Amino acid sequence: MSRMFHPSVLLGLTAVMVAPVAIAQTRNTFIDTQDHWARTFIQNLAQENLVSGFADRTFRPDTPITREQLDSILNQVFVASNLQLPRRFNQSEASYWTTYNFQTNRQLTASQIQGSDQISRLQVVMALVGGLGLTPRNNSQATLGVFQDASRIPRAAVDGVAAATEAGLIVNYPDVQFFDPNKPATRAEVAAFIYQALVSQGTLFDPIATRNPAYPYIVQATTTMPSPAPTTATTPPPSIGGRVSVNTVISVRHPQAQRLVLAPGESQSLTLLVNDNIANARGRVLIPKDSQIEGRLDSRFNGSQFLGVQFVAQRLIIGSQTYAIEADSRLISSQPAENISQQTINESLISTAAQAVLGAVTGRGGGLNLESILGVILGSNRPAPGSNNQLVIIEPTRDLGLTLRREIAIARD
Repeated sequence: MSRMFHPSVLLGLTAVMVAPVAIAQTRNTFIDTQDHWARTFIQNLAQENLVSGFADRTFRPDTPITREQLDSILNQVFVASNLQLPRRFNQSEASYWTTYNFQTNRQLTASQIQGSDQISRLQVVMALVGGLGLTPRNNSQATLGVFQDASRIPRAAVDGVAAATEAGLIVNYPDVQFFDPNKPATRAEVAAFIYQALVSQGTLFDPIATRNPAYPYIVQATTTMPSPAPTTATTPPPSIGGRVSVNTVISVRHPQAQRLVLAPGESQSLTLLVNDNIANARGRVLIPKDSQIEGRLDSRFNGSQFLGVQFVAQRLIIGSQTYAIEADSRLISSQPAENISQQTINESLISTAAQAVLGAVTGRGGGLNLESILGVILGSNRPAPGSNNQLVIIEPTRDLGLTLRREIAIARD
């Protein structure tokens, strides 16, 4: 999208293009990045003459970057270099976001723009997104679920940050789950963002995704991906494994039935199957389809008041590997048994307690004898007080979608 700028704004930015950074470190590491978390990002960019340090051979990685320095680095990387980008870097779009005030939702005036001003992490990311023309491919709010502080991202930046997350641009140190949009960006963070941006554009072919200590801080956006095509003798199966981020949503299904019917108050052990491959933004499968998830359907109460049934996952089984998992579904509330159709009954696995409710209330469930089918899948518990005519109808694919509450590291094959 194009932006309209007041001429004085553009002139003000042009006037601060030269930043107080000078000596390029093409071979030797900066003396102050040896043990820094962003060392690999910084050093790789320096070797390509894409970032420069100071005359004393320092990079000053933890110093907040100024608007003047950021403009200079963006120009050095995306304009003055010989890097081949899929499309021309849009300097006007990048400048729009470096001069945008997210608190007022307005662009700064020419008199408000100072080259010495610190730039936030959000402004840096949005400048890269705008300059590279990135747009989100999936639901933005779902993508931003990887961040514990997603609510702090302004509405004007939701799509931009989602696009950056999908493209793997965002690096969060020290806690990968927190974006900290308003925090002043450090020179190290800018180097990490830019390096990841170049990898996403196919300009650099040396991803840092498997290196330590940098890898743990690269945000891995996860999405539900279609199942891969059947493999053949000449097509090896996809590689599996990696980190599955907090707030990843896992779609599941029951192996035997479209619906489960319980009486309020019941708690049952249950094994579900992963409905679709879970993959990261680069398409690497993290959790393959048909992996097993073991857990329990637990009834929730507020005092004596029944609130609903929730599935709580305990174990994830991928092939011969078992992983502890912390994930849960939404609460599924009960409804009057009279509302349940005969078709629903025919398509469901029904617990013994639920059969009793159906038989007593509707006269349609007493004759069903599914106990031999249910086995350990659904048993019977004492119904909740005051719920004699209530049942909980669960459609696993719709109702038991799991939200991951703790990151899982899946072994790579």
